[in-house]
Amino acid sequence: MDIFLFVLGYFIQLSASALLFHRISTVRSIYGLSVDTQICFLASSVSRLVWTMNTRIYEANSIFVLLASLEILLSVVAAVGLVYNFMKLKHTTTTAVPIYLTYPLIVPLSLFLGFVVNPSDWFSFNSQTLVAFTMYVEAIALVPQLWLIRKMDDVEALTSHYIGLLVIARAVRMIFWIHLFLDGDEFLCLFLADVFHTALSADYLYLWIKKLRHGGRLVYTL
Repeated sequence: MDIFLFVLGYFIQLSASALLFHRISTVRSIYGLSVDTQICFLASSVSRLVWTMNTRIYEANSIFVLLASLEILLSVVAAVGLVYNFMKLKHTTTTAVPIYLTYPLIVPLSLFLGFVVNPSDWFSFNSQTLVAFTMYVEAIALVPQLWLIRKMDDVEALTSHYIGLLVIARAVRMIFWIHLFLDGDEFLCLFLADVFHTALSADYLYLWIKKLRHGGRLVYTL
């Protein structure tokens, strides 16, 4: 059950990527979307492709292993495709995030955090370092995207659904960490990364659910 929750979270994220593909192919614009977020997700997907083979996912039944393998491969392809299309459409947006929210800082910072604080030995580089890096970079990657949509008068419908699905994906994975804790496995540093992600976007999630229930505009400003 716990591994199922972990993979389910990434399937939700994959569906969010598919929705984003549809959005940018329809309007041919990345206005309100962050290329830094997409590059961080690409780094996360590649990292996950490396360390996934060393997890309990591959101790499950063959059908589940097949689904998990398909998900990670599709996630890498989706991440590469999104970054490629974002670069092609970079001229369609004029708003840039501050330098401290760009991927050249986020990715190295996340890797450093993964090296310093990971589930095995602190200040060590191994597969657990990459696990921690994945969780940290995914948590921080949402920051430039949230910064951008705060600058918009209102959030376009498909963009709002994309971000909403990302938040739900992390919330599902947070349940996964709680399930592990109840089973006696403690991964506090990784759990806190998803707590940070969920807390950071809690107000957005509230507004998004309100929009789904009652319609209208989604205005996400300070």
